[in-house]
Amino acid sequence: MEDVLTEAPPPSRFFDEDLNVFASPPPSLPSPFLILPNPNPNSPIHTPLLIIAASPAALHLLRGLPGKSLVGTLVLPETHFAAAPIDASPSQNSIDIFFIDDGGGKSAVALIALVQCPISDERARAVSKVLIGGISADKVLILGRLQIGNFRGRVSPDEELGFKLETAAQRASKKPLIEGFGRWFPSGSVVDGFCAAVLSECELRRIKGTLWLTWPEFGASAVLVVKKLLKKVLPGVEIGSELGFDRIKGSFNSELYA
Repeated sequence: MEDVLTEAPPPSRFFDEDLNVFASPPPSLPSPFLILPNPNPNSPIHTPLLIIAASPAALHLLRGLPGKSLVGTLVLPETHFAAAPIDASPSQNSIDIFFIDDGGGKSAVALIALVQCPISDERARAVSKVLIGGISADKVLILGRLQIGNFRGRVSPDEELGFKLETAAQRASKKPLIEGFGRWFPSGSVVDGFCAAVLSECELRRIKGTLWLTWPEFGASAVLVVKKLLKKVLPGVEIGSELGFDRIKGSFNSELYA
C-alpha cells in the first residue's frame, strides 16, 4: 500500500510558464524624471542643439569640456537609489545635462547629455521619452557606438568607421548636421537599445535627429573619430584630449570581430 504522506507527488501537468500566469505581476518600476531649472514650467527648456553622448569615446571627450555648466539631471530611480559602491559618484547613476555657451557666456551653443549609466532595453523607451520630451531641441545629435553583433559586415579592430542615420525631418531639411562625416548605416544591419529609442522618439516628434555610430569603441583612434566630428559641430569650443583613453578596457575582445 502506498504511503501518501511520504510518496513523491506526481509531476505537474503544467509548464513553469503556465504556473507563472497565476502569479501576481512584479511591481512596475517608477518612471524616470528630469530635473531642470525652467522659468516657464508650461513649456520645455529650449536649445538649438542637444548632443547625447552614449559612447565611451564621446563621454571621455565631453566630460573634459572646459567651461561647461551643470544645469540638470535625468534620474533613473532603479539605479540612483540602488545599492552602489561607497566610492561611486552620484553622476554614474544618472544622465547629467550640461550647458555650453559661445565662450563669452552670451548665448547657448548646445546642451549635452552624458549617459553615464547603463540603460536596459526595457527602460530605453521611457528614458528617451522623458529626455526628448523635457528639452525642446531644434536638432538632436546622438553619439553611439557600433554594435558588432547587429552589424552586417566585417570590421578590423584598428579600422576607423562612422555610420549615420537620420530622421525624416532631418533629411527633408537638406542641411545635414554632420555633412561629410561617415557613411549611411548599411541595409540589413540593426540598431537597438537607448540610441535607437532616442532616434525613434525624435522621429515621432518630427525633430531633426541624427544618430552617429563609431568604431572602434576604445583606444585613442576611437576618440579621434569623435573629436573630428565635435570640432565640426561645435566650432570655437575647445574639445578635450584623447590622452589616457587607450587605457580603458572594454568588456569584450575586439579581435574576435576581425
